[in-house]
Amino acid sequence: TGVTRVFWGRTEFNNVVDVANQTDLVDGDEEKLGQPMVNLSIVHDDWGIFDFYWLLGFRERTFPGEDGRLRTPLVVDTDSPQYSTDTSTADIDVGFRWQTAVTDELEMAFSIFSGVDREPGFSFNFDFTNPMLVPYYSHIDQFGLEAEYLYEGWAFKFEGITVQSERGDYESTVTGVEYTFNGLFQSDIDMTLITEYLWDSRDDISPGFLERDVGIGTRFAFND
Repeated sequence: TGVTRVFWGRTEFNNVVDVANQTDLVDGDEEKLGQPMVNLSIVHDDWGIFDFYWLLGFRERTFPGEDGRLRTPLVVDTDSPQYSTDTSTADIDVGFRWQTAVTDELEMAFSIFSGVDREPGFSFNFDFTNPMLVPYYSHIDQFGLEAEYLYEGWAFKFEGITVQSERGDYESTVTGVEYTFNGLFQSDIDMTLITEYLWDSRDDISPGFLERDVGIGTRFAFND
């Protein structure tokens, strides 16, 4: 019981299943705000790990101010957020995640989340002397699946969600392949090549820019 950050996910460029904590866009696009919660974790030798979450209260997303970067062309009005009729900052959200090793090479996880959407929609305040975007939060029910298969130097990863929301139902997935070169040039350095495909059924109305894109990257582990 306390305030903590919980990570769900397998892939590198975008973790679509990671919904327990709120994103902090002031400190960086990968930073998360702490979430007050009660977490019961049950570990079973054969069946894996069962996590139950009671998320106590909702934290609104932080956004860069007028002098902040990077931000939207219009500043987000964080002082006047709007909520759907079935949500509020006092909501108690619930989550569940089961992760297990199917074989020595394959690990999977299944998750459920029901609560306030961490990703707000936006409307215009219609104040032409001080135009701003107004965040709007609604309730969602999210079902997520994660998988990771390891074979020698290869890693095959998948994350997918289906979401039921007042603003429209949608699906989003990330599929990736990684290959690791161990002991690069007879050194202690490992180099991993990463390729991932990101897809979102909302297409152009997706809140980010990763609705149908390919990510390519490299990760170095110096092992020092």
